[in-house]
Amino acid sequence: MASCDKQTFSNITPEQFTCICQQIKSKFGVTLPGDSGQITQSGFTVERDYDSQTQEFKVQCLDSPVFPPCAMINQSIQAVVDGCA
Repeated sequence: MASCDKQTFSNITPEQFTCICQQIKSKFGVTLPGDSGQITQSGFTVERDYDSQTQEFKVQCLDSPVFPPCAMINQSIQAVVDGCA
């Protein structure tokens, strides 16, 4: 699968970023160590970067199993971020 579109979220406080990481672990079983990097788990490869100075969080699914489509993956990420806003 080709990579999904990168998502950029602005005005994400350190507390919100902590919430996002906790929700991703709770909902998807994925632990995001640190503020940036790449992680592969269960066939998904995700790259993320959080900058606490600019309060910008960027995330992109680089690879996934054939299903689900990018739209569903990005909607799931958006829902987690919205839930912590």
